[in-house]
Amino acid sequence: MRFYISFVGIGYGHASRCINIARKLIKMGHEVFLSSYGDGLGYVARESPDIPLVIGGEKVAWKMREDGSPDIKGTLARLPLYALRFFGHVKGELENIEAVSPDVVISDSRISTIIAARSLGFPLSVIVNQPRILLDSPLLQKGTTKLMGTAWNLSNSIIMADLPPPYTISRAHVEDLPKSLYDRLEFVGPIVRR
Repeated sequence: MRFYISFVGIGYGHASRCINIARKLIKMGHEVFLSSYGDGLGYVARESPDIPLVIGGEKVAWKMREDGSPDIKGTLARLPLYALRFFGHVKGELENIEAVSPDVVISDSRISTIIAARSLGFPLSVIVNQPRILLDSPLLQKGTTKLMGTAWNLSNSIIMADLPPPYTISRAHVEDLPKSLYDRLEFVGPIVRR
């Protein structure tokens, strides 16, 4: 089988777990292509130069405060730029997925890949470890949870890279999720190299 694995390029967490998945699939005899942007690209190039990598767009990230929490005002100020970049990601993912023509698309928290795979009709699994972002504003919290939940629910399956309750590490990120989303989470534990 041929797999197209696309992941958020912010930091190395998404990249490292997707490389672990890719290596396991390759070991099982499957063909794998990776897609990312930002930090993820450099990480894959260094750690797995043997795995085909397709570039998935310019960096898009929440603006962060010094304490590591999301800066809503700073993010909203960048919204026009982020919107353009996001549409560029969707376009790039459409082109990449069409060119690779995989049997399965795996998106690690990357909404542009979800949109592209669904619009092209490819089977899709989504990996998440935080199905919602925690925000100070109840209104923004409700809106982003709904938006992200809608995106995750476009997939054929939702893989939760965390322990099942009551041992869930990111417990606050799964509490108060809509039942339609929570019931679809398949808790698989952390995805690490053995």
